[in-house]
Amino acid sequence: MVFSMIWKILNLIFIISYCFSETEGAATCDPKCSFTKDLTPQTIGSFPKNCPTVCGNLTFTNLTKLTDKELKNAFKNLKTLKGGRLSVIGTSFNNLNFLAGLQKIETVHVSLLVPENNQLLELGLKNLTTVIGEYFSVYNNKKMTQFNMPKFKTILSPMTRTYIKNNHPSNFCITSQILKVFLAEKLPNDELQMNGKVCAPKNYTKKNCKIPDEPCEELHGDLNIGANFAVKKVKNLKFLYGSLIVKNTDLANFKFLGNLTYIVQLGEKKIAIDVQGNKKLISAAFPKLKGILCNTWDSVNNQLLDAINFKNNHKSLLEDSKSCFALRSAQYIPQHEIPKFDGKTCGPYSVNISNNAGLEELELTNLTSIYGIFQVTSNPKLRKLKLPKLKTAQLSNTWVNDTAVAIAGNSPQFCLALREAKIFLNYKKVTSFMFDSKVCKPGRQAKKACIVPEIGCVNFIGNLKIGPKFDFKKVKSLKFLYGSLIVKNSSLTDFKIFENLLEIVQLNSTKLAIDVQGNKNLQSATFPKIQVIFKGIHTLLDIIIRPL
Repeated sequence: MVFSMIWKILNLIFIISYCFSETEGAATCDPKCSFTKDLTPQTIGSFPKNCPTVCGNLTFTNLTKLTDKELKNAFKNLKTLKGGRLSVIGTSFNNLNFLAGLQKIETVHVSLLVPENNQLLELGLKNLTTVIGEYFSVYNNKKMTQFNMPKFKTILSPMTRTYIKNNHPSNFCITSQILKVFLAEKLPNDELQMNGKVCAPKNYTKKNCKIPDEPCEELHGDLNIGANFAVKKVKNLKFLYGSLIVKNTDLANFKFLGNLTYIVQLGEKKIAIDVQGNKKLISAAFPKLKGILCNTWDSVNNQLLDAINFKNNHKSLLEDSKSCFALRSAQYIPQHEIPKFDGKTCGPYSVNISNNAGLEELELTNLTSIYGIFQVTSNPKLRKLKLPKLKTAQLSNTWVNDTAVAIAGNSPQFCLALREAKIFLNYKKVTSFMFDSKVCKPGRQAKKACIVPEIGCVNFIGNLKIGPKFDFKKVKSLKFLYGSLIVKNSSLTDFKIFENLLEIVQLNSTKLAIDVQGNKNLQSATFPKIQVIFKGIHTLLDIIIRPL
């Protein structure tokens, strides 16, 4: 996860730093290798067929009346499509084999758009390995039964929207190899919608099975657990391609599913997790569960169905908000009223303290954990939260474009304690943010925290200004910067001096996270280990790297 996050951030830095235009990347492309027209018999002659990397869009429509031979000849050298999207809309193609050499699509917004192709049987992008871009959409191709993308292994974007639906009504399936690519890249605010089924393996093995047994790591089909089920059979299970159904057992918890990481149920009108009648069940926590993908749309009745249902279990589950929010956060489709425990849902608000004219501190001195939504806004005299015992915040808001943490509109002197900032800005546990704030200056007892650059400083609070005479040894240990990084008129050629820097956090939405100007020798904007660059609202980057 950390590795993929690094690459997501670095890719976005690259995109922003070169000021991409409508076809992002055009500024860095050889003009002879650019193409922005729809593919037709009239335009195919101007396609740069000798370029392995082409900048722009590839758009195929019902007007693309070209022979297979013409298409293969035009795209025989194409390996990378950069800055634009691959669109195949309303064509009569059976497959896209004429793009068999394509290895990478790199863009910001829509990367792949393939809808309404009535004769399309498969994509057939046999050498495609990597897609960088926000939207990946393949839908309403009524004859499509598979992707046929055997080398596909990476999809990267700061926010991914994947929509694979309504292809062949009964035979469309997605291989576990491709499915795992989409599952593994889940970050807060990502969205994955899919229906059909998971392709059955050609040959079942001990690790890839149809019937639960101890060596099995990937189970195809529903997992039904009843009163006499031998739980040791699922101790190694990691992927469940079906529903988890637990009924009328004496189980107290789900620790026996200690390795279960993903549950995928793509069938229509089927539930992902159904737990009923387990009178001793006192915990709904799954030790390692990361993702729950379920097709919850009932197309016949035009309504959303429940993906997760707990009913008639031990009454203590109604108070297990931690597990409820963990299950909500694990789902790939933003929804508000899921999961359900005896018809009730968790949340949304855990803390909502707003519009209190005289409030100066919260002083919730015994609060240790928060699950749900945390909102502290418009308290004009509030200067501090003062949450000394807070240790964890598992926060999510399933309303699309809304925030899980909102701390804004309080006193101009408001600040977060360093410890509080680290909890609320944990991108692995908190889905989205809105801050108008700053981090408080550390007290004398704070270890490895500083407001003036010094050797050994790990947490720097304030704006870090690097000029021509800066002593670079003072940032060697730096991991967290709470303020702006300002690099002006230095002799730097790259950012290797920030060899340990992980996060740049600017909580003031009016200020830049990174401002780099006038560094005549600077050739690379890559940070060796950076994971998060955050500015004020949500998780959007705000970077200016000005022309040298």
